[in-house]
Amino acid sequence: MADERTEASKTERTDIVRVTQNMPYAMWPEIITPLEVSVILGVHVKSVRRCIVSGRLQAFRIGSRFYLNKKWLLEFQESQRVKTK
Repeated sequence: MADERTEASKTERTDIVRVTQNMPYAMWPEIITPLEVSVILGVHVKSVRRCIVSGRLQAFRIGSRFYLNKKWLLEFQESQRVKTK
């Protein structure tokens, strides 16, 4: 029985990335995961989660998982932009 559970977990994929780093904003899904945000920004997923937990990046939680609206990511990117003279 334990072997069946192990086999099922090997074939089951729960974290599917639907975006790429160079994908245009208009093609992103409305709701994205921290893993997808990490792909878009080119940072580690732990960095994204730290930004969420600290309140710098807006997200909502369903169960134990975080989700973001793509507008919130765009707002976060704009707020992090370095102003040049």
